Amino acid sequence: MAKKADTVNVYKLKPKWFGVKKPVPLIINYITAWSQNGSLQFRPDVYGLDETLWDAMKKFM
Repeated sequence: MAKKADTVNVYKLKPKWFGVKKPVPLIINYITAWSQNGSLQFRPDVYGLDETLWDAMKKFM
């Protein structure tokens, strides 16, 4: 049986922050419900953002 790799210690992963020279457009898509194969799929709103996002979207409807 293969031994499980410990990638955190092997690669010594650390976050790295850097700036960009020009602004980069960023789109964040956070969905908790969608249609798949003709049926609705729902997932828990783990970040508690459904109500906040709905309020923000209402001004464009």
